[in-house]
Amino acid sequence: MNSPSANTTNDAFIKNFLANPKGRLISPEDGVQGYGLRSRFYHLHASVDWEVADGVTLSSLTGMNKERNSELADLDNYYSVGQANIFGSAGSRSYFDFPFLVERRQSDWSQEFRARYDTDRFKGTVGVSYLDARYQNANGGGNNALGISTFSAVFGQSRNQTLGAFFGLSYDLTDKLTISVDGRYQIDKLYAYAPPGGLTVTTDAFAPAGFYAEGQTLAHKNYRNFIPRGIVQYQFDPDTMFYAYYAKGINPAGFNTQFLTGTPSVQQTAAASGLAIEVDPEKLDNYEIGLKGRLLGNSVRYTLAAYRAIWKNQINSADVVFFDAQTNTPQVITALRNAGKVIMTGFEAEVFADVTDNLSITASGAINASSIRSLTAPSSTALTGITDFRGNENPLTSKYSAAVSVSYSHPIPVADGAKAFIRGDLSYKSGVYSDASNVLKSPDLTLVNMRTGIETGKVNVEVFVNNVFNTHAYTSVALGTLFTNDFRYTGTNTAAIVGLPDLRTAGLRIRYSY
Repeated sequence: MNSPSANTTNDAFIKNFLANPKGRLISPEDGVQGYGLRSRFYHLHASVDWEVADGVTLSSLTGMNKERNSELADLDNYYSVGQANIFGSAGSRSYFDFPFLVERRQSDWSQEFRARYDTDRFKGTVGVSYLDARYQNANGGGNNALGISTFSAVFGQSRNQTLGAFFGLSYDLTDKLTISVDGRYQIDKLYAYAPPGGLTVTTDAFAPAGFYAEGQTLAHKNYRNFIPRGIVQYQFDPDTMFYAYYAKGINPAGFNTQFLTGTPSVQQTAAASGLAIEVDPEKLDNYEIGLKGRLLGNSVRYTLAAYRAIWKNQINSADVVFFDAQTNTPQVITALRNAGKVIMTGFEAEVFADVTDNLSITASGAINASSIRSLTAPSSTALTGITDFRGNENPLTSKYSAAVSVSYSHPIPVADGAKAFIRGDLSYKSGVYSDASNVLKSPDLTLVNMRTGIETGKVNVEVFVNNVFNTHAYTSVALGTLFTNDFRYTGTNTAAIVGLPDLRTAGLRIRYSY
């Protein structure tokens, strides 16, 4: 999202840059035509079920997705025309600006075959699956002569082939007790390929030095994992059910190859930032217990849950921005990184109550606590000097949250089924830390929205007021870098980037159905 004062004028300089096909992953005709985002997505799927015998069903599920995205943003994120472009090359703007183009293509197709067996007390599923997914991206921009001497760069394609075999068993031991066990064994084959035009690796820091032809494999690795899940359900009575749950989740990771195309200083900076080509899979062990039920003849429905999750080999996306003295230009390295281990515990509750035929109340609340057990965060360390993050909270996540909605409606004699209504919504979330150092935290955020109107079926008229008390509290906070014309603050996090709320807004909304 651009700040309110960003440079986003689509002048001839920007249009000429976007019209040049050099270094583009997506053709200029199909890509973004100015500041903003242009996206196209295709999806196809087919499913076939065949009931071969009583209680036995064979199924086939086929899917295909194809997506492309092209986005141009003002990376310095403020109105900077008052600064001279002191490092700009011939043909660049006279004032400092940092337009940046990001493009990506991704596609996948999948096939799954499964067999289901269903009786009164026993249910079972077995199956196999295959997924072939491909991804490629490109980016480039900056303060130099865009489309003249500076172009976007297309990076090598990555591929993920996943073979899986799975089962699911569920058995009613008694009329009240049900046990379910699921499991999946999968093989993830990950590949990273050389970019268009090939790649010369100049150092052995990340891969054997030498020339790699376009499409040649830069990295390849297989990951084999078994992913189990177990659920126990006990029905105390028709209105109350208890459950206990365990599940293991695995993200098969990926490769970082973008910095292989950079200068030796780019690769040295990547290594100093703790980046590597291979990223280990992240794993999550989740334990949960809960209670679901109804009270007062279904007038009150509730859900209670408590959980504990152990997140190991946590994968985070890291942006490393620095000034490359070899090319006299700033560089942006975006890569995945194993950050560490976090333990998360929490409690969640939700209640729906029909107080009368006309009045209903919904309330929910959650406590989501986290404790970092080990973490490597070079950007936070460079800013704060903190190296030991043990015991700190996960950043960017509220520990406490709550919401209450009250709705009242009453029939009115203007049309069949017509009613007048009024509704109020209150939401709360506690402040979040900007990073793992837990030094900077956003304020708590409380919002109240109101609306009232008339519904007739065909015509709905509604008056609304959002952010009734005109709250100015930030909606989010994260650390970032500050771009200036001499790049003195670009190497490490030097700025807090906050999200601004929409201030009090009132309006009239009319809908007509026919």
